[in-house]
Amino acid sequence: MGHLIKTKRLALRVPTLDDAEFIQREFAKWEVIKYLNKNIPWPYPDDGAEYFLKEMLLPKIMNGQSYGFIIELITDNGFIPIGTIAYEECDDEDTLLRGFWLALDYHGQGYMSEASVAANDWVFENTNIKAIKTDNALINTASSKIKVRQGWELVSEEVEDRYNVGEAIAQRWLLTRARWKALKEV
Repeated sequence: MGHLIKTKRLALRVPTLDDAEFIQREFAKWEVIKYLNKNIPWPYPDDGAEYFLKEMLLPKIMNGQSYGFIIELITDNGFIPIGTIAYEECDDEDTLLRGFWLALDYHGQGYMSEASVAANDWVFENTNIKAIKTDNALINTASSKIKVRQGWELVSEEVEDRYNVGEAIAQRWLLTRARWKALKEV
């Protein structure tokens, strides 16, 4: 399957089962998982990526309940997978829940900011959803900064024991279609 989205440095495509090896290698690290939800087990199981793709993400993509992308760095020699970003249906009508992660070697270079802007654009341009929501642990400052720079609205902050790192302040964010459109027009 080809790339659905391209930016100056990145290409985003739908995941396949072949991505399990990359995900397992790069995701199964404490520094990647520690600020993510406890429903992601730690230590990460040896077959965690394959299970995630085969039993969770890919069926939801096929059923139209999720949109997922492998984030790849464009190089002179091809594409290097560096992370994922996914949007899935949630309890709120006409709203998607977004999650993302990036391989450690690629942190701090603006790749996730670039990928998330492009993926958000794709979602709002290709679906009828009215909003995207997400959350992060307040101590995950890099994730918070991405949302602030992109114009997300901070909806709430509450202490919760929902992250692998333990109890932390959970920040909940919302990006509506109307806000996204207004920000694009500026």
